[in-house]
Amino acid sequence: MQEISLLQERVAAVAVDNKVILTQTSCGYLEFAVNWITHVEALGLTNWLTIAEDETALKFLEERYPGHALPASAFTNEALSSGNALYEWGSAAFTKVACARPSYLQVSASPPAAHPMCIKFGDSSSKRRLYHRPAKHPN
Repeated sequence: MQEISLLQERVAAVAVDNKVILTQTSCGYLEFAVNWITHVEALGLTNWLTIAEDETALKFLEERYPGHALPASAFTNEALSSGNALYEWGSAAFTKVACARPSYLQVSASPPAAHPMCIKFGDSSSKRRLYHRPAKHPN
């Protein structure tokens, strides 16, 4: 449960007008993540979080971008990988992590908060793909 409160804490800390931009990375893609973050920050955006899918990525992101990194375990309740196989395309470890990514949206879009969040999710290795999931508003 501690990680769920970390998720709530980080989302609340970075949200601007109840909007948060999410991306994810693993140790094999840190250069892409740094490029993405550099461009987002150059635009003056501060309402972003990067989900680290392994311990190596989490340590790097927490040191370089305090308050903007989240462990994938906050969404899946599974321990983070050491990062040694996640970047092998088509491997079982990569497939497992990739298949967990929809849960990032599901968990993030329904935080137990007074105000619904609008979540944008994009892969840090692609500048063009940005998936938008509007917040669910109570009727």
